[in-house]
Amino acid sequence: MRHTAAHVTGWIDAAPWPHHRLLHSSTIDLYNAWESGNFVSTYPAANLPIGVEILLGGAWIDITNKVYYRDKINLTRGRTSERQTADAQQATMTLDNTDGRFSARNPNGIYYGQLGRNTPLRVFVSDPGAPWARQYRFYGEVGEWPLKWDTTGTDIYVPITAAGIFRRLGTGSAFRSAYFRGCTSAASPITLLQAYWPCEDGAISTQIAAGLSGVAAMTIVGAPVLATDSASFLCSDALPTMGTATFYGTVPNHTSTNNIQVRMLAAFPSGGITNNAVIFRVNASGTAGRYDVYYTTGGNLGVKVYDRGGTLLKDTGAIGFAVNGTAVRISLQASPSGGDIAITLATLVPGATSGGFWNDTVTSATVGISRTVAIAPQKDCSGLTAGHLTVQSTVTSIFTNDDQLRAYAGERAASRVARLCTEESIAYFSPENGSALMGAQGQKTLLELLRECEDADDGLLFESRDFLGVYYQARNNMSTQNADITFNYAAADLSTFEPVDDDQNIVNDVTTTRTGGFTASGGSSARFIITTGTLSTQAPPAGVGTYATNVEVNVQFDAQLIDQASWRAYLGTVDEARYPAIGVDFGRVNLAPSTTLNKQAVTVEISDRLVVTNPPAWLPPDSISQIIIGMAEQMDQRTRTLTYVCVPESPYRIGVYDNSSFNSRYDGTDSKLSGVHDSVTTTLIVASVSGTLWTIADGSFDIMVEGERMTVTNVVGGSSPQTFTVTRSVNGIVKTHNDCAAIVLFSPAHWSL
Repeated sequence: MRHTAAHVTGWIDAAPWPHHRLLHSSTIDLYNAWESGNFVSTYPAANLPIGVEILLGGAWIDITNKVYYRDKINLTRGRTSERQTADAQQATMTLDNTDGRFSARNPNGIYYGQLGRNTPLRVFVSDPGAPWARQYRFYGEVGEWPLKWDTTGTDIYVPITAAGIFRRLGTGSAFRSAYFRGCTSAASPITLLQAYWPCEDGAISTQIAAGLSGVAAMTIVGAPVLATDSASFLCSDALPTMGTATFYGTVPNHTSTNNIQVRMLAAFPSGGITNNAVIFRVNASGTAGRYDVYYTTGGNLGVKVYDRGGTLLKDTGAIGFAVNGTAVRISLQASPSGGDIAITLATLVPGATSGGFWNDTVTSATVGISRTVAIAPQKDCSGLTAGHLTVQSTVTSIFTNDDQLRAYAGERAASRVARLCTEESIAYFSPENGSALMGAQGQKTLLELLRECEDADDGLLFESRDFLGVYYQARNNMSTQNADITFNYAAADLSTFEPVDDDQNIVNDVTTTRTGGFTASGGSSARFIITTGTLSTQAPPAGVGTYATNVEVNVQFDAQLIDQASWRAYLGTVDEARYPAIGVDFGRVNLAPSTTLNKQAVTVEISDRLVVTNPPAWLPPDSISQIIIGMAEQMDQRTRTLTYVCVPESPYRIGVYDNSSFNSRYDGTDSKLSGVHDSVTTTLIVASVSGTLWTIADGSFDIMVEGERMTVTNVVGGSSPQTFTVTRSVNGIVKTHNDCAAIVLFSPAHWSL
């Protein structure tokens, strides 16, 4: 057979075989050419419009003609298997460094002084019909530029691995406490914050470090017990108990607004502290020169205001705040009211929806600005936990920033992803749609905190291919979705399609434990066991035996745990084959650049639904529906393949009440055929052991009986057994059915997490 000569762009003229790369300038005849023993495909007729760029000096530089063809471009995104979280996406390729441009320290290189660690890199494929329309396949950073060459010094190259932002996020140190981050966040700064002392210092500290630049540390006088209370406030790192100590701090000079607001966190022992002990003191520049917030027996609080000479101007007396045995935020506010001062004392318990308030007036006095502050100035607050003292020159509600006070407990998972990314100036896509209620935000790395959201919500966390940033798709957004791409196996759309029946992902005994709440570190646990069905804990052949797991989830309430456990057990007992790899080859005519299937194949995203119709005769005849959880792509100028990592979509068919757009029919329990039924009868006798009856009141529905799909058009009978009128062999299966054959819905709706 005579081969038609092909011309392939992308080879260095007069260069040996190992040097071929993605070029757009030269061609050679590939008549009967072979590479590594495989004939090089002559499809497509023109080179694939692949592009690779790096960001140097604020501009994207095209380096496509420096990418070697010999190693291809390899891209991976998302998860590599069902039981894994998504690692950082990667792009690997080999660059020609003959002229030394990719040697960062080479002063003769054209990129000298611009090339460095974490240089942004992106890979794209242009639309042949619209070359200006790019399909971005990867966006990441090159962390290193390893220089390589052969013994002759002829083949000089750099094999690079670019990675997504997860690589950096996974190497950072743990975040400071939620309260500290809330007080110092540039994303949502506290209004007119003049001074802040977290009091989260270590046990051997000799001063209390400031949380703001330009603010001096607090002086410690006496003997506190530092870093001792880590339980009272989940929003904080361990705080000190005051003992016989006082903390004294100076507020930087600032523009006067005639408003002072001082807040701190305080946890009181159940028996209270010393009667009339001053909890904190503020010295100010106005004629009201000193404010003392004090404690009285029984858990009461009060405020005393003095002039600058020490004369008492106001004593509110004991106010019934009932602080004994509680952890609260205390707020003192002073603001002008005509020629007087309006003062407010308020408290708020983390997570509470109402607080305690007391308003009073200091007549004929001015506020000025705060000068100094002190915690326990009389050294008589033994047993009191104190910290996170803030000084503001404005007055706000006690509920301002209450989310940071409760360590964001009760925040939705997708919203937490969005907030954390905003705080860290990371681009993100995280639409909220009723995702799981999270527990308190702990002190972990950013990536660990993001994955807590993914775990609690059973969503998908992955990286964008269009920008350096994070995608989070909530579980609810994956529920009951239409197919985003449909492949026809019989039409040879697929190049890889291999089902796996194994026990790799079976979980039928799940215990979940809560790790966060409002004021307690950790919570209860719940257990759910699947005791019936083909993948139940029953011994084979009735089941598969016990596959147990323990899962920690950071959810808000203990009541969420049983749903968490049952959902995971449900996912772990989906009785379907696994499809860890469904692949396409863009060299096939079905996926030519001009086809709709090609455009869908490259735009479909992780979390989308993929369907395969007309499977081979040796598989079940119904369409195979999957959720994409990862991708692997390989390309050069002449070849391109894309493989999707998938999980069954059926668990995400969630019922929606009173909505005809969705399948909201739930399955029966223990329904079986009564008697043998031949392959042609259209009347079935169905017995329901549990007593739950079937109905046609909301329309016809499909059932499965020993692999045959039937449509039920009528149901007769007000008690078991009932008579079904059916259309047979909807999926092409024709067979006789045994007595007691199980009857199940073809596509039942499920309860969501």
